[in-house]
Amino acid sequence: MANTKKAQQALYKRAAPKSNAKKAKQKKWREILVFVSIAVVSIAAIISYSFLYEKISYALVDQKMIHGVWVEQNVAGYATNEITIGVDGINLSRGVVTTQYRFDGDILEYQAGGVLYQYRMLNEANTEMMQISDAHYNPIYRLTEKYGKQIR
Repeated sequence: MANTKKAQQALYKRAAPKSNAKKAKQKKWREILVFVSIAVVSIAAIISYSFLYEKISYALVDQKMIHGVWVEQNVAGYATNEITIGVDGINLSRGVVTTQYRFDGDILEYQAGGVLYQYRMLNEANTEMMQISDAHYNPIYRLTEKYGKQIR
């Protein structure tokens, strides 16, 4: 009987390390799962926050402050471009270019024909803007008519 107790105790002692190893392995996988879950939730929160911040920042800027007729400066009269910005979109001298644009208070962006056009406001009154481009020529536009009235 003493031999059987010793044999049983020996079996339990040998089995214990396997059980502990299995528990340790399960614990390790749980920790990895928790870490990955936290990482995924954090990344999702950051992406959501940046999207929300962008939407709010555009919503807080009065888009109507740039509505009007913008005329290119320092060019001959026959070569002057006019940009009309309104609720219905952006019109160039030749017609409607796009119905969607973005203005964040400093930069106006719109896409036409697969090309992104950007303009940076040059003053706080938002009456002058410069086209941002890779070319050597960056035209400056001045707001000349706002809602049909001349700006002084």
